[in-house]
Amino acid sequence: MKTFTVIAVICVGIIGFYFYSNGRVDNTSVQQTQSKIVYVKYRDAGPVDLNHPDFEYQDTLKSSFVGGAWYDYTEDYMIIKLRDTYYHYCDLPSSIWSSFQKANSFGSFYESKIQGNYSCRNQEVPSY
Repeated sequence: MKTFTVIAVICVGIIGFYFYSNGRVDNTSVQQTQSKIVYVKYRDAGPVDLNHPDFEYQDTLKSSFVGGAWYDYTEDYMIIKLRDTYYHYCDLPSSIWSSFQKANSFGSFYESKIQGNYSCRNQEVPSY
């Protein structure tokens, strides 16, 4: 009986590892091909796919206020996630984006240099 139990445990472990490994590989490939469609506040041009190749992503995990930022150099267009809401900014110079990326505090930089500036109200908003 002990031999059967040992063999059963080994088989279950091998099968579990097989499915875990295959599932992990499949999930990675799916994540790389999936769109990340978001709705941006005050954007009338429809939703945006943040995985669009024109966007450069800035990881903001160290921030409790900024949940991510994306920038398109060809359009000088920025999307930023603040808490649970996405906002956009037009004609944002690449120098501001570069400074944002290097900031010690993404939230403080946003509030002092971006918020209230670079309005998209009178700008043509790019489509993605």
